[in-house]
Amino acid sequence: MEDGKGDIDSFLTMAEQQRIILHELENVRAGSAEQITGFTKEKVIAGESIFRRCIKHRIIAQSYPLHDRDALKKIKHHYGWYDITIRAGKLGMTSALGSIREYFGDSIAMYFAFINCYLVFLIPPAISGVLSYFLPWERSEVFTAFALFNVIWSTVFLEFWKRRANELAYGWGTIGMETFEEPRAAYHGPMHTSAITGRVEPHYPKWQRSLKKYLVTYPITAICLVAAISIMMFYFYVDGSLKAYLESLSADRLRWYHHLFKYVPSLVYTLVVSSFNAMYRRLADVLTEWENHRLQSTFENHLVVKLLLFDSINCFLSFLYVAFYKQDFELLRRLLFCVLVVQQLCVDQIRDLSMPYFMFKAKEQLFWKKYNKQYRHSAQTPKSSTNPLDEQILRESCCPKFRGTFDEYLKLFLQFGYVFLFAAFFPLASFCALLNNLVEIRTDAFKICNLFQRPFAQPVASIGVWQTAFELLGIFSVLTNTALVAFSSKWTREVLAPLNETQYVLVFVAFEHIVLGIKILISYIIPDVPRWIQNNLEKVQYESKQALKRERTEIHMLRSRSFDTFGTFSKELNTL
Repeated sequence: MEDGKGDIDSFLTMAEQQRIILHELENVRAGSAEQITGFTKEKVIAGESIFRRCIKHRIIAQSYPLHDRDALKKIKHHYGWYDITIRAGKLGMTSALGSIREYFGDSIAMYFAFINCYLVFLIPPAISGVLSYFLPWERSEVFTAFALFNVIWSTVFLEFWKRRANELAYGWGTIGMETFEEPRAAYHGPMHTSAITGRVEPHYPKWQRSLKKYLVTYPITAICLVAAISIMMFYFYVDGSLKAYLESLSADRLRWYHHLFKYVPSLVYTLVVSSFNAMYRRLADVLTEWENHRLQSTFENHLVVKLLLFDSINCFLSFLYVAFYKQDFELLRRLLFCVLVVQQLCVDQIRDLSMPYFMFKAKEQLFWKKYNKQYRHSAQTPKSSTNPLDEQILRESCCPKFRGTFDEYLKLFLQFGYVFLFAAFFPLASFCALLNNLVEIRTDAFKICNLFQRPFAQPVASIGVWQTAFELLGIFSVLTNTALVAFSSKWTREVLAPLNETQYVLVFVAFEHIVLGIKILISYIIPDVPRWIQNNLEKVQYESKQALKRERTEIHMLRSRSFDTFGTFSKELNTL
């Protein structure tokens, strides 16, 4: 729009328009506990969103924006969303990411920008990992150098991504968003006047939330962790028993399929861990929602902490146990192969595509069966309707809801840990992750466009708390890789042979501190915000201050003129 003229429809993107509509619907709240008109059994809690309560109790069956098939075709074919991989790694906004943002909103566009950036930065470690694994070099020396390269490269990636995220946020107008947040639509409590906004808002006592966390949430999480550790110990028992049995077989009794048996416990354990993670994910959702957090950012932070704590222990503890307690590096490589190839590249991809599809098909059949039965006496059923909009509404009502990018970030977080925590003993991990992400980016795009209901847009300026989680994992990778090299590398043992055990350990502690210092130095060398963005932000801030000064000066001058006019008028009255 220029000079106040233009198409009003182009002023806000499609995603922004839908976000405004949802915000208005969700913020109609009950002033006190009362029954919903027409539904005597259903009550609304004071301060609760009436719209959310109606959806929860199926008074409103569903709410979702419809897909725009023409816009989707434009994104997928004209901009080549499925081939965005290399282009999204470039600096600046690409037309594809801009179109994804206009259609789906900031959060989904930011996720695809992140996975693309991550994919591009996996190429160097993938190439070096393949070379170090297959070329006939001295394994110990090469693996040591590869581990050092990986931990440094992870820092370069994360620092570059922060710059990339700020570039995108600046282009999208979300950088430096106001820190003040509106209460969540699901937040409820007695209505009080806010001391900050002066508006009537729900209020929930902090002590009640703390009571829920300490008496219910934390004990349940602890029980789940104990169950996960018990499953891990049972797996090691079965794996050890099978290994002892195979070693007891004589050469004439040993068959080719016996060598495959050693992979069976690892495969089963990998699938059990994945299933347990999925179950705890639902439990963590319920517990965090029940805690009734006021702000969306607080809700997400508590949910992330629950999941990262459980998934890190459930997924990484077994690897750390094998690497540092059992020191069975063959088993460590076998576990990494099962997770990165069997679970992430095969099982997860098939599950992520097949489950939404079969859910859609099953729900669609039940839906049409119900409606055809309802309209069996009519000459025209909803399915035979000639109105394509009605058919689209009914068909998309059968699709499952998209739960956001949380699960996708969690998968990438776990993959990041597998790749960089144990780089010294499985150089092919980066290559496996690269293959997985090449498939992941296309399956994610396909299922969001075709298998799920269109999600409402969420404004974001970064990947949020996940940035901190990835950085902490990068720091921890320095400790694990340094320890692996120290305790298992024949080359380092030979080089440092004159040292006793205490001196040997101190050398690696010093080396670990040096690597951490290099990571910190890199983080300072690479600024989070590019200079041109910083200059523009400072320019806007300066212009805002100048505009405020001019406004105050004009107000002061108007007041002075008013006083002068009033004084002149008073003198004339006195003269008369």
